[in-house]
Amino acid sequence: MKRQTKFNRRGSGFSWRAFAFSLAVYVLGMATTIFGSQNLVLYYAGIALIAVGAIAVSTAVVDGLLSVTRAFRTALALAALGIIAYVIWTTVAP
Repeated sequence: MKRQTKFNRRGSGFSWRAFAFSLAVYVLGMATTIFGSQNLVLYYAGIALIAVGAIAVSTAVVDGLLSVTRAFRTALALAALGIIAYVIWTTVAP
């Protein structure tokens, strides 16, 4: 039996490559929809590309926001430790 690995997408970090690729798919879908308006197959293919690109862009943005909030939580924890250390330092120092 094969071992299955679990993929944890939450907080995977912001990737400019993923964002740029998903934005390119979205723009390609818009161009296909606009310039293929005379052909229904191209029109619907463009709408499908827009949908896929929009989902990918939103996923990239959410991953970026999660990584920012994770970094912000870490910064807050380190700031709290710094404040505690400062209070102890000033209390103990003569």
